Amino acid sequence: MWIKDFIYINKLTLTRSVKALTKNPALLLLGIIYSFVQIGATMVLGRIPIIGGMFLAIIYGMIVSHYFYLLNEVTLGVGKCHIQDVKIAVKMYFFKVYGVMFFFFIAQLVLGVFFGGNAVIFNVVLILAFILLNALPETVYQKHYDTLGSLRYSIDFIKESYIEWFIPNIIFVFIILGLQKLQIGISIFNFIPSGMISLNFSSILFYFIQQIIFMFVMLYRGMLFNILTTTSKHKRNFDRQMRRNG
Repeated sequence: MWIKDFIYINKLTLTRSVKALTKNPALLLLGIIYSFVQIGATMVLGRIPIIGGMFLAIIYGMIVSHYFYLLNEVTLGVGKCHIQDVKIAVKMYFFKVYGVMFFFFIAQLVLGVFFGGNAVIFNVVLILAFILLNALPETVYQKHYDTLGSLRYSIDFIKESYIEWFIPNIIFVFIILGLQKLQIGISIFNFIPSGMISLNFSSILFYFIQQIIFMFVMLYRGMLFNILTTTSKHKRNFDRQMRRNG
């Protein structure tokens, strides 16, 4: 029963992800746009002590808000996203994203104060946070909670659906690690790949490969999260039987 449900979930997720990406090929250009914005902002504001860092955090928060807005449009509706809705997009999730970034900033400071000298404990806490808050991006843009509520929901979701969630995500992690060996950096909050430091053909090619894979992974995660949080095993079993009989 579990295996059938797992296969059904991932078949449905894969179909929806491919369909969404096919309908929205412009999403593959987002990383390029975000990269130029981040590079420009860093070049200008990175030279200004303290205040420059604060404005950079605001700009990063707006970029991620815009990104989450488009993911939400595509994931929940499997429809056409509208990249030009910049004014709405940068504000939609800004305070939640900025709140999460601020929370992690404070958490790192506290960890540094109490466990900065103990690398083992520090790394264990980071690994636990990575596991328990793994679905935080999807929680932020798909669920209507504030910062702390999003953190709690993400933890509860992982506790309930850790097997269904982590099996495909572990595969993605290995793919990402493989890309990083090719000097391609991937991060939800940083769209500048290390491979773009040198502007040669191979670096540019790897950059586009990164964008395709990264966007597909985020769409897959979003679709999977939506299915797991809006359906039950009983309902999915019923739908599967109906499709088979139909």
